[in-house]
Amino acid sequence: RAYYELHIEQGPILEAENTSIGVVTGGQGAYWTHITLHGQGSHAGTTPMHFRKDPIMGASRIIMGLREIVLKQPGAVGTVGRLETKPASINSIPGQVFFTVDTRHPNEEILANINLDLKNLVNSICSEEGLENEFSIIWEAPTINFHEECVTKVRNAAESLGYSHRDIVSGAGHDACQMSHIAPTGMIFIPCEGGLSHDEAENTTPEQVAAGADVLLNSILASANH
Repeated sequence: RAYYELHIEQGPILEAENTSIGVVTGGQGAYWTHITLHGQGSHAGTTPMHFRKDPIMGASRIIMGLREIVLKQPGAVGTVGRLETKPASINSIPGQVFFTVDTRHPNEEILANINLDLKNLVNSICSEEGLENEFSIIWEAPTINFHEECVTKVRNAAESLGYSHRDIVSGAGHDACQMSHIAPTGMIFIPCEGGLSHDEAENTTPEQVAAGADVLLNSILASANH
């Protein structure tokens, strides 16, 4: 019994390296964090800069600091996907800013340290800017390691069929990540043009799909005959 999944990479690595097959070894862990900064709303024209408690300035510094934190850890990514100000007025200093942070890394300990560094950064910048904050991790996903034998079968299939290949960690969640809890699991990535996914410009060539299907079939046969 085993589960195999074929999927586009949803990223640019395979295409950039001109590699046909990604041998997926597992999935990154992830944290989703909600951060709210509370300052003092005021008039944009009448409040001198040094009198302000401006949460958008604090948020800007935190977002730039997040980039520095993740760049120190190879393989880490950090994303601010939502940012909202209240009131959303062109001539008002916002009294409140809310934003989200998505952080990911293949190593759970490193990921936890990234988020600890982020929390410390938020507290430090808020202290400097005269702000209060709410910091809440709303969702965590553990790192996933796919079954060693299944990973080896995918790698061997790509090798025997003559396709260029490399090991790769999935940055996104997939069915295979969930199935790995109940069955030996392997996964195959194929390139996608420009690394685009969930976009109308997403594209993979018939030749790339055929290569992935070849590796998928041979991986399944190897498991069935084991």
